[in-house]
Amino acid sequence: MMQQNINGFGLLCTPEGEIVTVYREEYDQVSQIVPGYNFTEFIHETDRYKAGEFLQQVSTRGLAAKFALHTYIDDEILLFYYTGVKQGTVLLITGVTQETGFVKTCDELLEINNVQINSHRDIVSGLIKVPLHKEISPESELFELSRVNNELVNTRRELVKRNVELAQLITQQQYLLGMAAHDLRNPLGIIHNFCEFLREDNADTMSEESMGFLEMIGSSSISMLHLIDDMLDYTAISTGNLHLHLESGDLTECMLNNLKTNRILARQKNISLVFTPPTGPVNVKFDKRKIDQVLSNFIGNAVKYSDPGTEVVVSVEIRNEEACVSITDHGIGIRQEDLTKLFNAFTVTGNKPTAGEKSTGLGLLIVKRVIDEHCGRVWVESTQGKGSTFYFSLPLVENRVIRQE
Repeated sequence: MMQQNINGFGLLCTPEGEIVTVYREEYDQVSQIVPGYNFTEFIHETDRYKAGEFLQQVSTRGLAAKFALHTYIDDEILLFYYTGVKQGTVLLITGVTQETGFVKTCDELLEINNVQINSHRDIVSGLIKVPLHKEISPESELFELSRVNNELVNTRRELVKRNVELAQLITQQQYLLGMAAHDLRNPLGIIHNFCEFLREDNADTMSEESMGFLEMIGSSSISMLHLIDDMLDYTAISTGNLHLHLESGDLTECMLNNLKTNRILARQKNISLVFTPPTGPVNVKFDKRKIDQVLSNFIGNAVKYSDPGTEVVVSVEIRNEEACVSITDHGIGIRQEDLTKLFNAFTVTGNKPTAGEKSTGLGLLIVKRVIDEHCGRVWVESTQGKGSTFYFSLPLVENRVIRQE
């Protein structure tokens, strides 16, 4: 059984999350978590997307561990760490209030399967008619089947335990990677800001060659900052800790600020960034830093895969109660067979950047997740040899949008 200082509860659910049985309750106030309701109904709104991912992972992979989800417990919202194991057609889910208890919880989940097998063996034994003068030997088919089943369960338990321990190690690795990336970000940001200050403050006195050096330093620092942001966000996505700080604002203003930075990168390849702002504000509720990162990713890719001397066109317009942003290049385009896998992690396509630029292969995955979290959409249209247009859309803030004429 669980240690007394690890409060928690256990559920038996369908793959869709409907609670079938509450098979354990060690938290005194879990009174509203009852059969017939969906597991996600008891998860706080900010974590419901992640709860859906948890159920999907348990259903498809057979195991999910250490998902931190804020849960409604009567009048409180408490953080529980969830572990899930798929057993046949049902999901065994346990939530504990202490992160250190989830490995033990996962091990205990699989104990249930042993109990089930022993129960089945007892039932089968009662149904078999055996002559009184004949004893059932340990070598009989029934006991041999039970022995094999128990061995399989023990093997499965050991595999699951190793998987959970591996998940812990991966989480620790991602945490260390995130710390390193975060520590690198601040000095790179300082380098970029000082370069901008020197360029603006000495524009009239510095030689053209020196200005070129500063621009190269500035553009390199921007590229490194983008890579580090990708690493940080991928770590957050992998651990289920991508959180948005939403606020209402003008998307156009965010785009104008972003273009100031990305024009430095574009100038390195003599590429023009063309943007005609709409006549009025485009008000959405968004995380400004994350959407700035989405824009940088799309614009950076457009520059990366375009030939020098071309242009990249950026636009925003209102379509069907959405703010729709598009970034169009006249580059090498994308093969049709690559379009379906663009938003996967570490995707490698047949296209090469026109100036040999490097990439983490994570940018579009992060874009997709960020836009999904905003309840928006992301898609792409491309013709190989003619260029590509990447789109994303965000819901408008009601009654606050001035439409373009």
